[in-house]
Amino acid sequence: MKRAVNALQNFGKSLYGPVLILPIVGLFIAFGNVLGNGNLAEYLPFLGHPLIQSVGQLIAKSAVSVLVNLALVFAVGIPIGLATRDKGYAALIGLVTFIVFINAMNVTLQLQGELAPAEQMKATGQSMVLGVQVLEMGVFAGILTGALSGYLYNKYSGVLFNGAMAIYSGHCFVAIVMLPVSMLLGVVMSELWPYAQHGISALALAIKGSGPFGVAIYGFLERILVPTGLHHLVYTPFLYTELGGTQRCAVRLTRRAQYLLRRDGLPGREAAQQHRGVGCSRHQQDVRPSRRRAGDVHDREARA
Repeated sequence: MKRAVNALQNFGKSLYGPVLILPIVGLFIAFGNVLGNGNLAEYLPFLGHPLIQSVGQLIAKSAVSVLVNLALVFAVGIPIGLATRDKGYAALIGLVTFIVFINAMNVTLQLQGELAPAEQMKATGQSMVLGVQVLEMGVFAGILTGALSGYLYNKYSGVLFNGAMAIYSGHCFVAIVMLPVSMLLGVVMSELWPYAQHGISALALAIKGSGPFGVAIYGFLERILVPTGLHHLVYTPFLYTELGGTQRCAVRLTRRAQYLLRRDGLPGREAAQQHRGVGCSRHQQDVRPSRRRAGDVHDREARA
């Protein structure tokens, strides 16, 4: 029991490094947004200068890249915190493990024919990570590979060989172990993670049928899952499927709230008025979850 508690404490400490980076990144994002916010130029005219606007966008968008690749930050940062020796090599092992993991998952999905088209990735629970299309695991992918890398690094980095095999001692032996392990992990998670996604999606369906209480649950989960990067699994069903409402335009049935409420970047009320202006009646109806792909947002109705 004591060993388990100590292991959890060490794991918690290993999260400090990646987590403490986030407030710093947030400050740079906020500073960049202040400089690049054209609306503030009404009160502070110097902010309207094109150079200042460009600098603000450069700072904000560059800093946001850290949040976009947060899983990689944890995959490298956690082994550094867990390693008891040669922390630099531990970070390298964490980086290699994460890269092999996402590519193994990508190949597995490709062999199974489950890679979604680009326009349907969000609706099917997939995303691009370092240019590789994988299941959307958020920061959990980095935490998983980072913790595994740190554990195995401490366990095998002390292994020594004699003679010609001496070159494969220490961290090199850890790499030999981690490559097949990360490949196997990518294959396993490509099979198991969809169940976690379906579980959260099923929770979204339950939220829809819970009335005002469901709204409270939705807000709570959407916020509390932000640090894990999994909050999108809660709101995606409402934005990209018929859970967010439907609209009938001529012979088309359009699903998903994001299209209904954000068409052409307009607020919901203006978008609805524009829809009515072109002969479309916007309506909400209690619909059952579709068995089609979530990204299939347009269905042709049969002509009479």
